[in-house]
Amino acid sequence: MGQQRNQPGRPRAARPGLLLLSLGLYLGISGCGSITVQDSTPTAPPTATPVRSVARPAGSRHDLAILGGDFDPGLDVQTLLDHKPVNLVIGVSNQGDQRESAVQVRADLWDASGSRLLLHAEQTVDAIAAGNLLPVHLTSRDTPPYYTRYHLTVQIVPVAGETSTANNSRSLDIAVNTAH
Repeated sequence: MGQQRNQPGRPRAARPGLLLLSLGLYLGISGCGSITVQDSTPTAPPTATPVRSVARPAGSRHDLAILGGDFDPGLDVQTLLDHKPVNLVIGVSNQGDQRESAVQVRADLWDASGSRLLLHAEQTVDAIAAGNLLPVHLTSRDTPPYYTRYHLTVQIVPVAGETSTANNSRSLDIAVNTAH
């Protein structure tokens, strides 16, 4: 196998099963507690067609996906206690064979029960080429109130002609533990 080079200005293609930005990690925070983030996205039902016999449909294929997300800077207990803004970076992948434009990415932070919206952020990506991966920065100037549990939903609004939308959203449960 040859070595794959990353060309300037063009992100390297993601390998299946590899999350660019890991969501299911336990984030140990030094000093005053810890935060755990668990992916609670429902899994898609298995396909009835074996992978080896899947034929590529005629015509263009539109398929955007959320590969993962992370907080930048890293989310920690002190950030929440100090009521600092939260920045979220989402890995958006164009897994189709067409350039997509005006791609809308949305994130909502809820209380644990999902009954109170705490923060909303969205960003429109001008364009993403087929096969590319793009980090999308979602920033809110607001500060979320401090809770011990949150629920985060992230969604890519399906583009025209997109039929595979199961990978367009992620749900995360976030637990904050101030005891250390």
